[in-house]
Amino acid sequence: MDHSIHGDMIRFISMGVKAGKTSMTVYTKALRNDTDTKVAEGEETKIMDDK
Repeated sequence: MDHSIHGDMIRFISMGVKAGKTSMTVYTKALRNDTDTKVAEGEETKIMDDK
């Protein structure tokens, strides 16, 4: 994985990975400029509570 420097444009690509009854997991990656150079990536899970 690379890093970004001052002046770089960062492009984010996200996609749903798993959707449950009360939760959703999303994968996101950050790419530098107009290339496929990955500068960050990760998954996040949100849990919804109707209480």
